[in-house]
Formats: sequence, structure tokens, C-alpha cells
Amino acid sequence: MVIYPLLFLSMLYIEIVPRGSFSFYFFVMVLCSFVCSGIGQLVSVIFDRTEYAYLAGTIFALLSCLLSGFSPTKDELKQGGFIVIFSFSRHVQSLLFRHESKLYLEALESKDHIWGTSVEGIHKNFDFNNSENPRFWMILIGFLLRALTFAFLYGKSEYRSKARFYVTNLLPNLKSLLTCESRRDRPFKHQANRPDVLPSSSFK
Repeated sequence: MVIYPLLFLSMLYIEIVPRGSFSFYFFVMVLCSFVCSGIGQLVSVIFDRTEYAYLAGTIFALLSCLLSGFSPTKDELKQGGFIVIFSFSRHVQSLLFRHESKLYLEALESKDHIWGTSVEGIHKNFDFNNSENPRFWMILIGFLLRALTFAFLYGKSEYRSKARFYVTNLLPNLKSLLTCESRRDRPFKHQANRPDVLPSSSFK
């Protein structure tokens, strides 16, 4: 989660020579890696086959880009505009654009420059001037993905504890409580209806 972004950025930073510092872009790359690794962990425990996990991870990333508030924009989504909050792609681009545009405007001799007006227009068009906190949301998304991964692993595990027994049998227990049926007799009823299971007295 740290080494790969460091190696990638070490080559990219020299090639594009951005206005910001190396530490800022490295921080953004680590956040992106934190979210993407969470996506990979989640799809790997949901799907048993590797090719399905690859496909699901790719679709997840594509949906994040499509719903990032660029096309359609956040205003065009109207009531569904809140969904862009869960797009890690939007938060990465928001961090990069805000940082780069701020340094660019500071380098201009006049604030009324034509390019300065264009930058402000992009800010308003893609709603980058709102109160979103990209750093917070990316960290939250990463932890939510890992929480879902843990939940799926817990559901698939063969470990039988009292806590898990009560959680996994909550709905059946409520159903038996409402229908006034005892759940203890059900295994014996199933065995009695199976012809291949003989009672213990037949072996005497």
C-alpha cells in the first residue's frame, strides 16, 4: 500500500514535473491505494473465482469514475448527487485539481487573467467549492470496505462461537418465536423423514 505508490510516483513525478511537492502527491497516492486495496480485498472474499473478482473490481473502479460528478455533473444528478461522495475517483481528482489550481493561480501576475477565470469556472461547474472533505471520505471509504470484508469473512468462516451462533440464528429464532415452533425438534424431524437415516434402535 506504500511501496507501490512510492515506486510509481518516483517515475511519474520526474516525467511530468508537477507544481506541488512530492510529499503531497505521495499522500494522495497512498489514500488512493488504501481505497483500491480495500476494493480488492472485498471482491476477493465475495467471489470464489479469481476472474470474477478481477471483473468486479474493474466494474467497481469504472462506476467510481462514471459517478464522480464530471459527466453527469453533480448538479445534473440533482437528488442523486449525494452518490458522488462514495466515488474515490472524485476525491482523488478533487484533491489534485484544488492543489494544482491553487498553485497555478498564485503564479499568475494578475488574478483577472483569462486562465484564472477558466479555473474558477471549472471549480463551479464541477462543484469543487462545496464543503466536501476528500481526505476524510477516502479514509472512511477504505475502512468501510475493510469492515465489509471482515463481515463476509466472518460469515464464511467455519468458526462457531456463541456470539456468532446468536447473530446467525437471530432471524430463525425470531421466526420460531412468532410461529410458536420449537427449533430443537427440527433436526430430528428431518432425520425421521429421511429413509437413509435409521433410528439407533435398529442397530441393536
